[in-house]
Amino acid sequence: MAGDDEKHAWVARVLGVSVPVADETPAEGPILPVWLDAKDRVDGAIGKLQSALRGFKDPDLDRIAEMGLNGVTGRASVGLMVALREADAPGAGDGQRRKLADAVATYRAFLTESPVVKLIDDNPFGVSVAVAATLGGALDAIERRLAA
Repeated sequence: MAGDDEKHAWVARVLGVSVPVADETPAEGPILPVWLDAKDRVDGAIGKLQSALRGFKDPDLDRIAEMGLNGVTGRASVGLMVALREADAPGAGDGQRRKLADAVATYRAFLTESPVVKLIDDNPFGVSVAVAATLGGALDAIERRLAA
């Protein structure tokens, strides 16, 4: 699946076309695991990129490697995690679903507007990360769950 994320990211980046992805997300159940699965895949790829950066033994690149994705997402990541947990909580209702929809929109804006995401995805170190495609796909799945 990670290979597909990379291919979809390339098509979106180079051709400007979003490729529909088959939804393998269950229609019911907790939403948080959808996000955590995608985040784990991105974190693994970011770890490889961090190793590549550290391999240069350059203090500036070492500092960038230490930040990781959490160092650049700021409040968007925290807000999304809080909203996901609240939406999955027993008794969650429309208010929590609206809060999650807003958090998804905020994170999507971060993915599409952040120059750092573009730099990570187009890094010159030969490490395929596919941040935008992987996390964007998870956001798509979350939105489909909210619409159901």
